Amino acid sequence: MIRPPYFLCQSAVLFTGLLAGCAHVPKAPSTDPTYADVGPLLEASFKRQLAAAVGITVIKDGKVTWTGTFGEQAPGVPATAATMFNAASLAKPVTAEVAMRLVSTGAISLDESMSAQWVDPDIVYDPRHKLLTPRLALSHQTSFPNWRFQDTGKKLAFTAEPRSGFTYSGEGYEYLRRFLEKKTGKSFEALIAENIF
Repeated sequence: MIRPPYFLCQSAVLFTGLLAGCAHVPKAPSTDPTYADVGPLLEASFKRQLAAAVGITVIKDGKVTWTGTFGEQAPGVPATAATMFNAASLAKPVTAEVAMRLVSTGAISLDESMSAQWVDPDIVYDPRHKLLTPRLALSHQTSFPNWRFQDTGKKLAFTAEPRSGFTYSGEGYEYLRRFLEKKTGKSFEALIAENIF
């Protein structure tokens, strides 16, 4: 069975279902995977998830040992190793890593209210902003929509009570980013440079 971190799936749209599909290859190949190992599974997953293409890289002992590209970059045009992928949400793992490194140094707490440092002007009069913590933002439990511009009012608003369940939210991560900047007095770019790069 091929499992992360031995491969990386990139798709025009990243789907949890596609990644889960990639992880359910029936048996582990004795060598690096081939089209026969993963191709049929991926093509079936593309149809289910309405995804277009995926690139896979196998890394062993820090070295790339195999790459494969499946699907189409445009209708009738196969994806290749040179295909450029629109990979969404890649800032989220970086944001999470920065936040967790700040937690490890004691600079922030996962469960502190972010309201002492940052309150978005759109929700300043909604008392639920006091419930928002880094933990809720990292786990997509802020009850914010994915993006405020997708809402009819174009303003940030709660869709439910924070902590009431999972709601995928880019806004939640943006909220966390603003909190981290206010709490540390540093730009997010500086935080990334100091804590990751």
